[in-house]
Amino acid sequence: MVNGLKWILLWILCVVALTILAVGVLPRMRYSWHPILPDLFIITCICVGIRKGSLSGAIVGFALGLLQGSLSGAYDGQYVVSRLSAGFAAGWVREYMLREHWLTPFLCALVGAVACEITMLLTAPQLLLLFGRLDAFAIFTALVEVAYTVSITPIVILALNKLHSASHKRGNVVQAV
Repeated sequence: MVNGLKWILLWILCVVALTILAVGVLPRMRYSWHPILPDLFIITCICVGIRKGSLSGAIVGFALGLLQGSLSGAYDGQYVVSRLSAGFAAGWVREYMLREHWLTPFLCALVGAVACEITMLLTAPQLLLLFGRLDAFAIFTALVEVAYTVSITPIVILALNKLHSASHKRGNVVQAV
């Protein structure tokens, strides 16, 4: 019971920190550093999909998409569907295609990011009204977002793996003593 409560509190803390970083800090850097910044919500959905599987990635993607859509004030469904598809696709590729391979984080991140960006482009109402004419800037933004996701996700997965193995080593030492 206590372990489950710790887990829930840790997830709530992570989501609050992620939201503050993604909504409060990164947009302020956008004007001085680069016009397109990584979307931490997509990266989180893909990381959960890689680490915990397609169902967990889809659930976290749904929750974070709902949160990001409500924070943006528009296109709630677009964010929900795109983040859900990113987490599910990354987890599915890991589960059914690439069990354990050194390229797994890169390929899962690529598949998840591409699924997310295609869903974003297909569900955008302004693009549906143009019927077939895709804005060049939207495509460029999607490609940069995919590049950010593919380059950042493996670093996060590696850090999570190191943290996980360090906590197990520490736990075994404590139990042995």
